[in-house]
Amino acid sequence: MCLNDEQEAASFVQFLEDFGHGRNMDEDQNITLPSYMKANDIDSLIDFIYPDVDSTPPPPPEYFLHHVILSTWNTDVDDIND
Repeated sequence: MCLNDEQEAASFVQFLEDFGHGRNMDEDQNITLPSYMKANDIDSLIDFIYPDVDSTPPPPPEYFLHHVILSTWNTDVDDIND
């Protein structure tokens, strides 16, 4: 099922509201992300965040100010950078 932007935005707002109220957590306080927020592998994550990175000519350095991948662990960053 493909959601349009308005449906995705409403779904994201609901997710944030539930998250803010402590809903959608298991007994260990783990959060289950909706499927549309998940990447199946590192390559698909990178392709989603940096869709134009392989373009000719390459994007300007400012491009990377608006396209970032955040991680809580340096080991994960190292894996992504490999």
